[in-house]
Amino acid sequence: MVWLMFGIPALTVIAGFYTLHIAGQAKATDEMNMPVTRVLQIQEADLSADKFAAKENITARLDVSNGQWVVSSSNNLVGTQLMLDLQHPIDKTQDIQLVLERQGNIFVSKHAVTKNHDWLLQLSDMNSQWRVVGRLHRQDNTADMKASVRLP
Repeated sequence: MVWLMFGIPALTVIAGFYTLHIAGQAKATDEMNMPVTRVLQIQEADLSADKFAAKENITARLDVSNGQWVVSSSNNLVGTQLMLDLQHPIDKTQDIQLVLERQGNIFVSKHAVTKNHDWLLQLSDMNSQWRVVGRLHRQDNTADMKASVRLP
């Protein structure tokens, strides 16, 4: 009984300090890889690229196999290159940008990228007129990407 009276509160204090230690070491856990404008107490992000993708119903599918990153779309994506941002979910220093080259109806990059964690995906044209987003889970080889906003 005495161990319960003193042991549980002592373990709670130790666990609290350990939690603070873990939280203090987190790297960029609350950052987004988007430019944000602060107006008074409101954060405003430029969503024009997302709205354009929603309006044009742009979607894409990523397939990672045979050491290639392949993006296909049912939409007729114009241009010879696309930009694929691979954002690490926790550590911004591990973010990667891939330039995908057109090969027929698909866009391909042969850049070697580790898949030992999830990736937040952001695909756009080189002029950033449109943007679609998705998530590639570490155990998956495919991911669907779509606009982050819906239009009424």
